[in-house]
Amino acid sequence: MPHDRNGKLLQVGDAVFVKCTIQAMYTTEDYCNVTLKTVIPMPPYPDGTILELNAKQVELIADDPCHSEEGQ
Repeated sequence: MPHDRNGKLLQVGDAVFVKCTIQAMYTTEDYCNVTLKTVIPMPPYPDGTILELNAKQVELIADDPCHSEEGQ
């Protein structure tokens, strides 16, 4: 059975978080898209996976120790 990174059992329909960093942003008058890279790579590959989403599909992790005012 599949388990998450903390050993918890995963099932179809479960809601999960995937931590990513924003690599790029694409804005227009009507929408904003973001290019994301997963923080944890998918084994056996050493790099993160790239995702393209609308900015309204993500949520800022304000209390993340990697997040700083200078990085905004």
